[in-house]
Amino acid sequence: MAGRDLAVRRALRAHADPLVVDLGYGASPVTTVELAARLRAHVPDVRVLGLELDEQRVAAGAAVAAPPVLDFRRGGFELAGTRPVLVRAFNVLRQYAESDVEPSWRAMLERLAPGGLLVDGTCDEIGRICSWVTVARSGPVSLTLSCRPATLDRRRPWPNGCRRCSSTATCPVSASTPC
Repeated sequence: MAGRDLAVRRALRAHADPLVVDLGYGASPVTTVELAARLRAHVPDVRVLGLELDEQRVAAGAAVAAPPVLDFRRGGFELAGTRPVLVRAFNVLRQYAESDVEPSWRAMLERLAPGGLLVDGTCDEIGRICSWVTVARSGPVSLTLSCRPATLDRRRPWPNGCRRCSSTATCPVSASTPC
């Protein structure tokens, strides 16, 4: 993210003690650990904080924490009271109604450090297809669409079955075999 995104790199390097929040890292802290390693390759003094609402997920993160470089806490859109330079929220807001996106963005953007950015995006389960928007308090900065074509099955766009539910038998969504 920092290596390729000029706005993110500038924001992180503009702060003496840059904090990045990985909001909603999921059942495993692996993406937060990877984010910390990748960011530190470009910004050696960056700190990464993984936030989750679920206590069990926070406990899983605590097992691999390396404070102050990498830490995990319970938190949501209020960002656990921190003022990060960057918030990454991948596959978080897609779980919410569209009408909840703007208030959620506003809550996160209000907590950012001056010049901070929000990166809100989504991807498939292994990161082959991704899209994200980088947002500042003043509004959207960029939209990125990313795809790794070599990993996509060109014979059938949904190799696991139904494009709606991944069923390889009768689709419970469309009642076809498979749609």
